This record gives sequence, structure tokens and C-alpha cells, in this order.
Amino acid sequence: MINIKEEFSTGQEQIIQQLIRKLEYYEGFLTKSQIQDGETILKQSTYKNYNRRYSFGDYESTTPLSKEYTHLKRENKSLQEKLTASIKQNDELTNKLNEAEALNIKVKEEFAALKKEKEELVEDISNLNDVVNMLVERENWIPPEELEEKIEEALIAAQVKEEDRITEETEEDPLVEDSAKMDASNDSLNTLVSTTNTHQKEIDHNDATTSEYETMINDLKQQVENLTLALNEKKEALEKKESETKELYDEIKEYHEVFDALKEREDWVPPEEVEEIRGELYDAIVQKGFVETELQEKKELIEELKKQLLA
Repeated sequence: MINIKEEFSTGQEQIIQQLIRKLEYYEGFLTKSQIQDGETILKQSTYKNYNRRYSFGDYESTTPLSKEYTHLKRENKSLQEKLTASIKQNDELTNKLNEAEALNIKVKEEFAALKKEKEELVEDISNLNDVVNMLVERENWIPPEELEEKIEEALIAAQVKEEDRITEETEEDPLVEDSAKMDASNDSLNTLVSTTNTHQKEIDHNDATTSEYETMINDLKQQVENLTLALNEKKEALEKKESETKELYDEIKEYHEVFDALKEREDWVPPEEVEEIRGELYDAIVQKGFVETELQEKKELIEELKKQLLA
């Protein structure tokens, strides 16, 4: 079986040898520079660089100029893909960083509001404690447990004093002993009744005052308890916010570390250089068009030279 590729290669070699002989034949009609140009073109042509491992359709990747162009094209494509991925990743990290900063500002505002509310609660509790201390320090303040004892002591002292007075008057005037005893008994009874009424009024007044004080103290205690509970709730909320803020700070720190690590990578492209690289890519694309045009012109020149040589 005939190997078409080998036969075709042999035919191409024969054509090249014929072209070289024609160049030698026309040596007297061509200048030295024209001959050198022709030899250079032949050496760079697809026929001279034909390789049996490739098919005839692969000739475009065998010339030195086309190889360099293909390499630059692949490198340009790879750089463009890396640039696109870096820009996308940079935009995502920037958006995450902006969201984290906005959340950080919001948490700081809530923290400041809770701190202010905590200070107000502490001030209210301090004011209530001052009111309670002021009531206790008043001159007419009588603790409830001592009030009944003082009333009993006052009644006993008044009764003893009245009995002593009656006894003294009886000893000084024996003639009017009976009358004095009767008058003393009446006076003592009236005095006792009057004293009893007076003490009863004092007791009632003191009981009312004591009840009022007790009610006020109980109300103040209840307010203090309520404020303490509210303060504890605010404290727990504040601690929770502080924990969330710490976690947020850690997350932002991690974002910054990732951002710094990305900056240290070889394929990192800072945002301020993106436009410059885009301009360079545009220039590379334009240059690519120029190279393609130049390659096409060289191909046409080679074809024309081959036609002239074959003529």
C-alpha cells in the first residue's frame, strides 16, 4: 500500500529542489539581496519545514513566526482569564468588606444606645437609694418596731406620774382626804381618759405615718427590684452585643487577612491597575490584528514568489 503522506512529502522535496535549481539558474538575472531573500523565504516556508508527523493542514503552526504568535495568543488568553477571575474575586471581597463595615457601624450604634440606657438605669437606682436614705435620716423618723414600745412607755409614765401627784396631795391635807381622793380619782380618770385619747390620736397618727412610710418603702423597693431586673436584662443584652461585636471584629480581621494574602499573590491585580491592564489587553488585541495582517501579507508574498519561481 502506498503511503500518501510520504509520497506527498517526497514530491514536495522535489519541488523545493527544482525551485533551488531555478534560483541558481536565475542567479545571473537576480541581485544578491533578492537571492538571499528568496532563500530565507524558502527556509521559512511550510514546504521546507514540513514534518511527516503533521498533516498538511497543520502547516500554520510550523513556521517560527506562527509559533510565536500562537504562544502569545495562548498567553494572552490565559492572562485575560486570570484577570477576569481576579477582578471578580476582588469585587466579591470588596462587597463583603463593605457589608461588614456597615454591620460594624450598626452594632456600634446599638452598643452606644445600650450603654446610655444602662447609665440612665444606674442613675435612677442611685436616686432611689438617696431618697430612701433621706427618709431614714429624718429627725421624726421612727422605725415601726420601736413605735409601739415608745407609746406603751409614755402611757405607763403618765399613769405613774398622776398617781404620785395624788398621793402627795393626800398626805399634805388629811381633812380633805376623802374629797381629795374623790377629786383625785375624778381628775385622774379625766386625765387618764384625756391622756388615753391624746395617746390614741398619737398612735393613730403614728400608725398612719408608719403605714404611709411602709407603703412608700415597699413601692421604692418594688421600683428598685424592677429597675434591677431591667438592668440585668440590659446587661445580658449588652454582653450579647459585645460578643456579637467581637465575632464581627474577628470576621472582619479574617477578611483583611484574606485580602492581604490575595495581595501577596503573583496574579493579584489591584483595582487601580485594572483599567491600565484593560488598556494593555486592548493594545494586545490591536497588535494581534496587525500580526495577523502581516502574516497574511507574508503568505501572499510567498505564494506570489512561488508563482514567479514556477513560471
